[in-house]
Amino acid sequence: MDTNQTPMQTTPNWRPVLDRSAAIATLIGIPFTILLMYCAWLPVLMGMYFFILGGMLVGSIWFRLASHVRPVPAAAVRLRLLTMLVLLTGLYLVSEYYVKVGHLTRDLTNLTLQYHPVATLTERQARDHEAAAHVQQTLRRYGPGPLGYLAWAVTDGQLPPMDKYTAKTITLPQRQAFYILRVVVSVTLLWYGLHLMSKDLTKRDDPAPTDAHDTSAPPI
Repeated sequence: MDTNQTPMQTTPNWRPVLDRSAAIATLIGIPFTILLMYCAWLPVLMGMYFFILGGMLVGSIWFRLASHVRPVPAAAVRLRLLTMLVLLTGLYLVSEYYVKVGHLTRDLTNLTLQYHPVATLTERQARDHEAAAHVQQTLRRYGPGPLGYLAWAVTDGQLPPMDKYTAKTITLPQRQAFYILRVVVSVTLLWYGLHLMSKDLTKRDDPAPTDAHDTSAPPI
């Protein structure tokens, strides 16, 4: 009987490990995705660079947590990668909605104050409420909640004036075709970073290196 025979290795079930690791990586990626939303508004698409880094960060966490069950089917990796991308992109756009609505309200309030100043904090708060209602009324014409904001940014991106105070409009810095380009580039680079770090989940572990110069005889 050959006592030197290596015992058969059993491969653990990869599905729960892959699902759990993808979920953990997605949760860890949430604060970074919100940060990427701010980076996306840097001028001349400078912030797009950080989407690759964000994808690489989330992808590397996923790989680290699931690498011990390699190799897994490529289709399984692609499905989970697509799910992660959809969730993070949705969070990215919804976060932008809430942040930009706040910015638009602040800018509109400040614009009206240039022509019609207020004397008390109560009057300032009332003006803020007026501006917020004006912003929401404008966006609701295009759809509910974040969908209305996205449709407005893609088709118009200009906030009509509050005629009661001023005739000036407020324009979204990135709007229409430029807004579409920025979102497409952002999502593409986020996907590339995720794919770059997770693609090796479909490959086997590299064999342990052997010392080619070790010519010593095995012990007797």
